[in-house]
Amino acid sequence: MEIKIALQELIKRFDGFELTGKPEWMPNNRLLGLRKLEIKII
Repeated sequence: MEIKIALQELIKRFDGFELTGKPEWMPNNRLLGLRKLEIKII
């Protein structure tokens, strides 16, 4: 929930984002989430 709010605020303040790497997912069957997401703020 907190990351959703943080990302919404970042989207309001900047023009956009660009992926700079491949997303890395957590290897867990019960919890779906990103371990690593490299982005560049535009």
